[in-house]
Amino acid sequence: MQPYVNARLRLTLVLVLQAVVHCLDLAKAVASLCTETTGEPPTISPILKQLKGGSTCIMRIRAAGASAVYLTDEDGEIVGFAQLSQPLTPSTFYDFDIQRSCPAYTTGVVHTRACFTLRSPPLPSWSSRVADYLASDPEIAAGSVPTPQQIAASRPSLSVTDFARRRATLHLDQISSIARATAPPFVFVRSFGTSGQGGDVIFLH
Repeated sequence: MQPYVNARLRLTLVLVLQAVVHCLDLAKAVASLCTETTGEPPTISPILKQLKGGSTCIMRIRAAGASAVYLTDEDGEIVGFAQLSQPLTPSTFYDFDIQRSCPAYTTGVVHTRACFTLRSPPLPSWSSRVADYLASDPEIAAGSVPTPQQIAASRPSLSVTDFARRRATLHLDQISSIARATAPPFVFVRSFGTSGQGGDVIFLH
């Protein structure tokens, strides 16, 4: 058992060191961008959108004229960087695969060839938005949250108002058709861990 534990510890240390080196590399890349601006400031507004959640996070950024783009989390840590061979146009974008769960809040930052830096408003992750939504659940506030068995037994229906029904498990291929037909305020899907507890939000409508 001891060699197995030592192997796991070595692997953990290697992964931590790789993460630290990666963060330092990203910080160096951003620090190398020019800062002496020329000409008039651009009027572009970076637009950030989450495309995927779960164990990996994909964010799409749009900003015409950007020659470099990067992402920061809620603590200001750089979680993604890209130097572009051609500036983005109004019809092009860049997708970041962060390869980890999405930060609670992500800011998209763009850098232009004229050395201007522009930031998007912080974007809450799907998980953050769902957490805020569920915080308004009157059944949670009243302590009457249904059990997983009750949720599983209820038929998926968005025509009823109680949260127990709205929490009913849906097949992924049902999501878009139900959303189009009923126009609910919120539809989301969670992954489930080995404990059966809800995990990351992997779909949000």
